[in-house]
Amino acid sequence: MPYSDLIMQESEYTYSANIQFDIENDRKLLRFIPNDTTTALLKEYFTDITRQNPENHARILYGSYGTGKSHFLTVLSLLLSKSHTDGFAFETFTDRLSRYDAGLASDIASFVHNPARKPFLVVPIVFDFEDFDRCIYFSLKKKLDGLDIPVQFKTFYDQATQLIEQWKSAADSKKRLEEACNAAKIKLPTLEAQLHRYDKRAEKRFQRLFSVMTYGVTYVYEISNLSEAIKQANMAISKEYCGIIFIFDEFGRYIEDNIKSVKVKSIQDLAEICDHTEGNNHVILVSHKEISQYTQRYGKNISNEWKKVEGRYKATPINDKQDQCLSLISSILTKNPDLWRVFEGQFRAELNQIYSEAIGFQAPQTGVVLGENPYEGGFPLHPISLFALDKLSKKVAQNERTFFTYLASKEEHSLYQFLESHELEEFHFVGIDSIYDYFEPNIKAVQSDSSYEWYRNLQHALAKNNSNEFDDSPETRILKVIAAIGIINDSSSLVADKRTIFSVIDAPNEQLEAALKGLCDKKIIKYSGAYKRYDFFEASIFDVEGLIKEGTRQVQDKAVIDTLNEHFIDFVLYPNRYNREYKINRIFLPIFATNEELTRKTLTSRFGDYYDGILAIVLANEDVDLQEIALQSSYVERGLVVVHKDTGALVFAVKQYIAIQYLYSKKEEFNSKDPAFEKELQYYADEITVVIKNMVGAWNSSFEEDTFIYYNGVKQEDIHSISDLSDLASRILYEAYPQTLIVNNELINKNTVSGSIMAAKRNVLNGMIRGELPGQYYGVQTLSPDYLAVRSVLVKNGFVETDEAVDENELNNGFQPQREVNAVITRYINAAREGSIDVSELYRELKQTPYGLRDGYLSILFARFLVPHKRSLIITSYGVEQELTAELFEELVRRPKDYSFTIASWSKEQLDYFDALTELFSDFINPAALGKNRVKAIYDGMLLHYKNISKFSRTTNKYVSDNASEYRKLMSKTTTNYSEFLISTLGRLGDSLDDSLNIIKDVKFELENVLQHISGIIANQVNQIFGFSESSSLGVMLTTKYKEDWERKRQKSFDYYTNAFLDLASGVAKDESDFQVIGKLSKALTGLELSYWNDSHYDELIKRLTEIKEKLDSYKGKDALNGSETRMILQAASGEEKSVVFDRNELNNLSKTVKNKILSTFGNYGLSITYDDKVQIVLSVLEDLLEGK
Repeated sequence: MPYSDLIMQESEYTYSANIQFDIENDRKLLRFIPNDTTTALLKEYFTDITRQNPENHARILYGSYGTGKSHFLTVLSLLLSKSHTDGFAFETFTDRLSRYDAGLASDIASFVHNPARKPFLVVPIVFDFEDFDRCIYFSLKKKLDGLDIPVQFKTFYDQATQLIEQWKSAADSKKRLEEACNAAKIKLPTLEAQLHRYDKRAEKRFQRLFSVMTYGVTYVYEISNLSEAIKQANMAISKEYCGIIFIFDEFGRYIEDNIKSVKVKSIQDLAEICDHTEGNNHVILVSHKEISQYTQRYGKNISNEWKKVEGRYKATPINDKQDQCLSLISSILTKNPDLWRVFEGQFRAELNQIYSEAIGFQAPQTGVVLGENPYEGGFPLHPISLFALDKLSKKVAQNERTFFTYLASKEEHSLYQFLESHELEEFHFVGIDSIYDYFEPNIKAVQSDSSYEWYRNLQHALAKNNSNEFDDSPETRILKVIAAIGIINDSSSLVADKRTIFSVIDAPNEQLEAALKGLCDKKIIKYSGAYKRYDFFEASIFDVEGLIKEGTRQVQDKAVIDTLNEHFIDFVLYPNRYNREYKINRIFLPIFATNEELTRKTLTSRFGDYYDGILAIVLANEDVDLQEIALQSSYVERGLVVVHKDTGALVFAVKQYIAIQYLYSKKEEFNSKDPAFEKELQYYADEITVVIKNMVGAWNSSFEEDTFIYYNGVKQEDIHSISDLSDLASRILYEAYPQTLIVNNELINKNTVSGSIMAAKRNVLNGMIRGELPGQYYGVQTLSPDYLAVRSVLVKNGFVETDEAVDENELNNGFQPQREVNAVITRYINAAREGSIDVSELYRELKQTPYGLRDGYLSILFARFLVPHKRSLIITSYGVEQELTAELFEELVRRPKDYSFTIASWSKEQLDYFDALTELFSDFINPAALGKNRVKAIYDGMLLHYKNISKFSRTTNKYVSDNASEYRKLMSKTTTNYSEFLISTLGRLGDSLDDSLNIIKDVKFELENVLQHISGIIANQVNQIFGFSESSSLGVMLTTKYKEDWERKRQKSFDYYTNAFLDLASGVAKDESDFQVIGKLSKALTGLELSYWNDSHYDELIKRLTEIKEKLDSYKGKDALNGSETRMILQAASGEEKSVVFDRNELNNLSKTVKNKILSTFGNYGLSITYDDKVQIVLSVLEDLLEGK
C-alpha cells in the first residue's frame, strides 16, 4: 500500500490564482485559509480602503512566487466588490477568519450585508501594452463594457470606433465605407476588433481608411488625460459603486518586459489620480520583488526614476513571513484517519525522532490536525524539510513551480512522486534533497542569480565524485542538501552541519557518516570550524597543505609573539570590584611575551605612559625557570604575569597562520595558474584563526595545572578562575590608584569620549568662561548631558556648591579621594602665583599613581580651578598668550607639553591702568573677549583702533608729535606677550603708568585728528595763494571767485589739473566745510584722498595750486585768439553752442599712437560703420571731454 493511500493531496492548490478569472466564482473564497500574516494584511487593506478617509490610495504588495499574493487579492476583490458573498463560501470564510480576528470578520460581514454601503468596482489590469496608460484605459473599458455601462473615453481607439459606428448608421456613408475598405484593402471586422483591443496596428489602418473616406484629410482626434477618463468612469458607475480599485497583478513582469519604454511618470500619476480625484479610488501593484531589484542593473538614472514610484506607493512585503504557506499544509495534505492511527502506532519511535529533531531545530509548527503534536500536519515532510521548502520556494520559485505545486501537483520530483513510490510497510520521510530535485529546473534556469553558483558547485562536486544528479547515493544526497541550504542562505536558522544533514536525509546515519568522511577525504566538501558547517571544497591543483607545512617549519618563535599581539588580542581583564566602587572602567591590557621581555621597558611602550594595568601572558615550556619568572615579574609595573607551560599547540598553530599569511601575500603567483588556490588558502586561514582564538579564549576562562600567575615577584596561589584573577587585579589597583576621582558617569569617565559628550563639555566650558553661576550648573539645561557632566565631575565631588543638598562621593570606608585631588590642583594654582607652571607637570601628576584621572573630564576640572582667576590668568603656548575658550581647555589635555600658565599678581596701579585703557578704547574692545583674556582683549582693542585711523595718520612724520611717533612705532610691532606689552613696553612712554596713560590719551586724540590738522594747514595755504579772506569759508570764496573771474575763462582748454580745479570750483557748495572742500581738492589734484597721503603729497598739492593760479591769471579770456590757439564750436539745431579754446600743438608720439588706434578701429569695422556714425562717435567723445568726463 503506497503512502498516497495514507496522505491525500488537495489539487485545488496546483494552479496560481488569476484575479481576472477567479473573481467570477467563489472557489478562492471557499479555499482561503487565514493565518496571522494574511489576517493582518487583510485587516490593513480592507479597513483602510473601506474607511471614509483612507490613508493610502496607492500600494505595492511584494512577495515571491507561491506566497499567496494573488489568492489574497482575489479574496480582497470578492469582498470589496461584494461578489459571491451570499452563500456557503462566504460563511465558511468568515467563520475561519473569526478564529484569528473576530472583529475583522464582523466588520467584513457588516460591509457585505449593509445595502447602504456600495461595493467597489474591481478592475484587473491587462498588461498587453507597453504604454501604461493604455493598459489602464483598456482594462477599465473592458470592465465597463462587460457590465454594459456605456462610457466613451477620448482615446484614439474609442473615438475611431465611434466614428465607424456613425459611418455604418447611414446608407450613403455605409456604402462609402465599404468602397473605402476595398480601396484601402482593409477588412472592417478585423479593424473593429483591433480597435476594441486597443491594438497599436489599428492606428495606421484607420488613418488610411479615414484618408480615403475624407478624400485625403488626416484624422485628428480629441485627446484627454487619464484623470478625466477615471472621473468619467466614476460618474458612470456612481449609482452602483462607490469607487474603483485597479489591481495590477504581475506588475514586476510588466516592468521586466518594458523597463526601458514605460513612462515612470504615468505610474506616479495614477497614484496621484486615485489620491485626489472624486470617488474612493485605489491602485494596488503586485510584484515578486522590490522594484529596485528590477531596475538597479539599468543605470542610476532609471533606478532613481523608479525610486520615486516606490516612494509614492506604500509597500507591504509578504516574503518575510513564513506562516502564510506553512499554515496551509494541513489543508493541502489530508490524512486517512484510520490508516494514520495504524501508521502512527507502528512507527511511533520514528515519528517521535523527527519531532524531537524539529523541537531542537525550532522548526515551524503546522497546527494541530490529528492529534496534539504540532508537526503532524506536515508529514511526510520532515519539519526541517518543510522549513526548507518554504524558504527555497521564496528564493527560486516560478509560476509553474511553487510551494503549492510541489505539495499538490503530480509533476516529476513533486511530493506525489514520493507518495506513489514508497510503501507504508516502511517508514520514510521527505528530505531536503528531494525538495532540491523538484526546484532544480528553476535554479539552473537563471544563470545571473546567486543560486546558480550553488548549482554549478554541486555539478562540479558530483563530477569529482564520479556521480550525477540522478544518483540516489548518500554522497549525492548530502551534496544536494548542502547546495539547497546554501541557496536558502539563512545561517541564523539553517546550516549544513552534521546534525542537520543526518536529520534531513532519509537514510541510516551509518551510511551518512561514511559518506561524509569519504567526501571530506576526497576534498569534495570541507568542514569549516569557523562557521560550523560543511561546504563545497574547490581544491587547488597545488598542494596547499604541503606549502603550509613547509612554511610553518621556517617561522621563528619571535614572530609568534608579534603575531599574537597584532591579531589575536580581543580581550581584557576587568578589575570588577575596584571598578564598581570607584565607578570607573579600568582594564588590564593583555600582551603576549617571552620571559626575557618582562624586564624590558619596551614591554609596556605600546600602551603609552598612563595604562591602568598589564596582563603579560608568557609562552613557556616544561623547561622554564619559574623562579626566574617570579623575579622578573617584579619589573612589570602594575602587571600580572600569567605563565603557560603547555604552549606547543598554540605556537604551532600560530606558525601555521604566519605561513598561510605569507602564502597569501604571494597569491597572485598561484592564482594566475589556478584561481582555486586563494579559496582553498582562505579556508585554511579561517580554520586556523578559529583554532587560535579558541585556544587563547580557553586560557581566559580556565586555569589548568600548567598555568602559573605572578605579581610583583610573588606567585599567586589562590587563582582558580577568571573571577579570582579579577579580584587580584582589583587589589593591585586599590594600591595603585586609591585617590582617583569617583565620577559616576561612564560617558565622560574615560580617556576618549564621543562627539556628543565633547559637545556637552563645550557647553559647560563656555558657561564657565561666560561667568555663569556654578551653583546653577553654569547655566546648562537640567538633566542634559551637560548637566550630568557638571554633576558627576564637580558637584558630587564638592568642587562646586549648588542650591540643593548633595551627598558627596565617598568610598565604602568613608574616604573621599576628591579631597586629595583638590589639594594637588590647589598646590599648582598657588605655585602659579609665584611663576610659570608647565601644564604637563600638573597633567602628569594627575594621570600617574595615586590619582590616574581620565582625560574625558580633565578639561572641566582644569577650567573649574583656572577660570575663577581669569582676570589675572595668563596661559601661553610657546610665548603666545592664549584666549580662554572651550577649545583651549581641551588642548590643555590633548597637548599639555605645549602650554604653561601663570596667575599674575597685579598691583592696584596696574589694575587701575587696565581699567582706564578699557574705558579709553571701549568702542574697539569686544566685551565678550574681556572674560576670556582681559589683557589680550585690551591689546586687541588698541590694535583695532590703531588700524582704523587713516594711513596718513600712521605714516606722517611732519604733522604728529614725538610721542605719537613713538606710540605708532610700538603699535606697529607684532606681540604675543600682551601683559608685558601693556605694562612694560607702553609703560615706557612716561615716567609712570599714570603718566603713560595720559600720553596714550593725548596720542589717541592726536592721531584721530591728524586729517583735520593737515586740512587746516592746506586751507591757510589756499587762502594765501589765491588771496582769499580768512574770514570766509573756502566754499564761499571759490564760488565767488569762479563767478567773478574764472567762469569766462572756461572756454579755454587748460591742462588736466587746471581743468579739474575749475570743475571743482564750479561745483562746490557755499555751505560745505573747509574740511570737505580740502578733501575734494586733494583728491582732484593729487589723485589720492587725504587719508592715503604721505608727507610729499602736501608739497605736490601746493606746487600745483601755485601753477594753476599763474595759468588762470595769465589768461585774459579775450575773444581774439593768439597765434597758437584754436577755438572749436559745436552748435545744435536749437542754437545751443559749446565752444572750447585750446592751444594747437603738434602731436607727440603717444598722441599719434592713440590717433592711429582710433583710425585703425574705424577701419576694422569697414562698411558696417558709416561716415555719419564715425562723426557721431567723434562728436560724442568731444562733448564728454568738454564736460570734463
